[in-house]
Amino acid sequence: MTNNLYDTLGVNENATREEIKQAYRDKAKENHPDKEGGDKDRMQALSHAYSVLGNEGKRKRYDETGEEKEVGFDVKFNSLVQDVFMKMIDREEDVDGTDFIGCFLEVIEGIIGENRKQVHLLKRKVVKLERVINRLGVKQGSDMIGGIVKNNLHNAKIEIKLVEENIEFFLKAQEVVGHHEYRVEVPGEEEGTQNGFKWISRA
Repeated sequence: MTNNLYDTLGVNENATREEIKQAYRDKAKENHPDKEGGDKDRMQALSHAYSVLGNEGKRKRYDETGEEKEVGFDVKFNSLVQDVFMKMIDREEDVDGTDFIGCFLEVIEGIIGENRKQVHLLKRKVVKLERVINRLGVKQGSDMIGGIVKNNLHNAKIEIKLVEENIEFFLKAQEVVGHHEYRVEVPGEEEGTQNGFKWISRA
C-alpha cells in the first residue's frame, strides 16, 4: 500500500491489537500539540491511523481493499451500475427487446445468494474452530497452535461481519433497481401494449 497507515504508527502489518494500541500511545505522547515540540498535523495523522487499525472491521477492510473509510451507498451503487449494468448494455445488441432491469435484478439476486452461502460456510467454520479450541491443549511451552487457531477464528468472525454488510448493500441496491422499469419492444400490436412497446414495471 502506498499510503500505509501501519508506517504512520511505526508497526508492521502483522502487529497485534495491543502493539498497535501501544504504538499509538507512545507516538501520541511525543506529538501531542499541548506538549513542547508537538505536531498537530502529525497527531491528526496518528489518530486517523489508529481509528482504522484499532478497529477490527475497518482494519480488515483496509488490509483487503486499501480503503481507509467505509464507502457510502451512492458511491458503491454507482460502481455497481458501471461494473454490471453498463457492461450488460455493452454486450447486448438488442436494447429494444432485452429487459435490462430484469437482467440486472437477476445478477444482484445471484450475488446476494452467493454472499449468503459464504456467511453460512463461515458460521460453520466458526463453530468448528470453537469446538477445536475447547478440545485443544498444550503439554508444555507456549500454545502456538492454539494461538493460530484463535487467530483464524477471529478473522472468520470479522469476515462474517463484512459479508453481512455486503448483503445489506445489495438488498438496498435491489430495492433501488426495483423502482425502475424498462420498456421492452414486443412483436406486433399485442393486447396490453402501446405501439408495440410494453412497460415492465416492478415498482
